[in-house]
Amino acid sequence: MPQTFVRRFILVVFFALLSGAAPRLMAVDTSVKVTVTKDVIDDYQRFVAGREVSAIDYYGGPGARRDVIELVLLQQALKLGGFNPPLSIVREQTYRRTLHQVANGELIGTGALAWRTDAADLQNKLYISAAAIEDGEFIVGLYTSQQNHRALNASQQTLRRLVAVTSPDWKVDQITLDALGFRNIYLTNTWVSIVRMLHAQRGDITLAPFQTGARMALYNEEATLLPIPNIKVALKGSRHWLVSRQHPLGETYYQALERGLAQLRQRGVIRRAYRECGFFNPAVTDWPLLQPPQE
Repeated sequence: MPQTFVRRFILVVFFALLSGAAPRLMAVDTSVKVTVTKDVIDDYQRFVAGREVSAIDYYGGPGARRDVIELVLLQQALKLGGFNPPLSIVREQTYRRTLHQVANGELIGTGALAWRTDAADLQNKLYISAAAIEDGEFIVGLYTSQQNHRALNASQQTLRRLVAVTSPDWKVDQITLDALGFRNIYLTNTWVSIVRMLHAQRGDITLAPFQTGARMALYNEEATLLPIPNIKVALKGSRHWLVSRQHPLGETYYQALERGLAQLRQRGVIRRAYRECGFFNPAVTDWPLLQPPQE
């Protein structure tokens, strides 16, 4: 190749960079994305129903559930804290992938809460919010298909013969089920696949938060799940929103979130929201707490 041509090519590239190509090559993605599962997105849309999220003051009703209300509280806290860019809510692939997407800055944060223990290996890449659910407050039921009469009629003595189903990403659930003495624990990747397994009775129970309503039923397109009566379980650990240290707006977002959460907590909104959506459920106050065996 003639040297004259090479010199001309270099000059063309040089002046192209000076004229604006360089900024485009170095552009930073400042989109503000959080992620939740598809079923949460569907219920969130039912719950919000076109309302201004910051104006919502009652956290029960159609679509209300813990994950949905956490997405609402997140946006309300950010608004109170002075963070104005709108959130883009995108579909989660898996819980574990979400944690890594937040850690590398692809997402600005988690849409719903995460266990603090799940963030242990990524702490240097994450900001961790103040706990919205403290250690010992995460009380769940053993949910089963409404057609599974064997499971619904199980006693504390026969309970551990049932087949438990959970996700490989939900380490706290796995640890709890194992500590409770369940002999058979099947793992499947998504909530939808868990529900399908329970509906087909290829598994018997899964851990899930209590819901509102007389039956505390958990509705899904695939099936209706009911809690086994008079049994509740406490999951160990605290729950937090995780925020990316790698995202260009991560620190600003985190500081606004903390300011807003402090205001919501002071007003008693967080606890009331969990109560109104059924997560802190007075109907199970007197139910016996199934404890892991003492070592």
